[in-house]
Amino acid sequence: MSALSITGNTSGNTSANCDELIALHSGARRYWSCLLAAVLLVGGICAPSYALGQAVSEAHAEGEVAVDAVQVLAEGEFSDASESSETNQVDQASQASQASQASQASQASQASQASQDSPATDGEASSTPESEDAEAEARRAAEEAARLARLSAEKSALEERLIELQYEHGIYSPVLMEGYSDLGALHIELGDYTAAADSYNQALQIARINDGLYSEQQLPLLLALIDTQQLREDWQRADDAAHLYMHLHERLYDLRDPLLLAAAEDFGKWRLRLINENLLDLNTRERMDLADELSEFYERLLNPPEPRSDVAQGEIAEGSAESDQQLSAEWELSFLESKAQADLTLARAVASLPNSYFAPPEPRYIYQTRCRTTVNAQGQSVRECYQVRVENPRFNRSQGDAKRAAMGRYTREVQRNLDRMTVLQESADSLTESERTELIARIDTMRSSVREIDRLATRSLLNFR
Repeated sequence: MSALSITGNTSGNTSANCDELIALHSGARRYWSCLLAAVLLVGGICAPSYALGQAVSEAHAEGEVAVDAVQVLAEGEFSDASESSETNQVDQASQASQASQASQASQASQASQASQDSPATDGEASSTPESEDAEAEARRAAEEAARLARLSAEKSALEERLIELQYEHGIYSPVLMEGYSDLGALHIELGDYTAAADSYNQALQIARINDGLYSEQQLPLLLALIDTQQLREDWQRADDAAHLYMHLHERLYDLRDPLLLAAAEDFGKWRLRLINENLLDLNTRERMDLADELSEFYERLLNPPEPRSDVAQGEIAEGSAESDQQLSAEWELSFLESKAQADLTLARAVASLPNSYFAPPEPRYIYQTRCRTTVNAQGQSVRECYQVRVENPRFNRSQGDAKRAAMGRYTREVQRNLDRMTVLQESADSLTESERTELIARIDTMRSSVREIDRLATRSLLNFR
């Protein structure tokens, strides 16, 4: 009824504002408001507008019943229209229906896409740092597995190539040396340190056979072998390789050659670590012997021995020229500091030992002659003398004196080296201000250590008197 009355009211005035008509019926039921909009559009009473298009879309949303009702009302109200007018009206209604269907399909597609995206967003929001860490760990594990597989393939190929070279050139051919070195590096990356050490030893054997016992080609192989033995924690073999490495440098280079000095610095640091951490499980006496050897090693570097008089004149001249070369301030400061640290290690060891550890010049026991008067069988008084072993009263004091002498020898050596370092740092122009400040701080620290060792030794001496 509402649709017919509105149509009747607007039939005499086709220029009426259809948007206002729709607005007037906005309070009615949605079904009749939407139906009115469809009738107005199909009847050609109103031109298409935004509000009218929205109403038609809502009419379609109500279902097929609303569309059928529009068609029935259009046939009843406009039966007296011409054939061409009816065709145009039907086309317009069809286009409106298609537009509303397309609009509804678009909205449904957007809603579906939003519903599909919503779980993913929730999933992303629900992700935790633990899950991210697990994923990262899984990726790292996969990458590590791929890397190990690649290295294993390279190792197998290199081993096959070495076998071929052995058949072609022999088992001690120099072409095998580089191959064994590369094989050792691959074993290290794979974590097989024992196999790596075997490969480096094989390369060293080939180098000795082809180039001699004191060949320079052994140096990089020995350096790699030292690192490998340290990774294996085979400290004794690492120390043996370090000794050979230093020995080769002493045979191959001059005493003031930078290569020998660098090797000596590395060797000294290794020996000092060996002593301080007791990697070889040595007793106190053995550790003190190692520290003593290290101190003498630095003393030879700082003060080379004079050439012997029983060697040839040419060798004397060569040795004199070598000993006349002075160490640079940097090298001398480095060796003095290392020697001071070795002597401090000795001083600490001595201070921590009891007095009974030292062998004094006085014997522990002495023999005393004791006499007594007795009566013999004839009734005569006779004097009998005999020897008795008793403790030496000067023994304990002599032990303290021996400990004090050992302490004094090492602490005086440390003080002498520190004084020499102080003079050098004042005259060394190559040192920057920051390096000079750090060096002074290290010197002061070692001087404080010497004073602390003296106090420790004094308390120890007092306790054992």
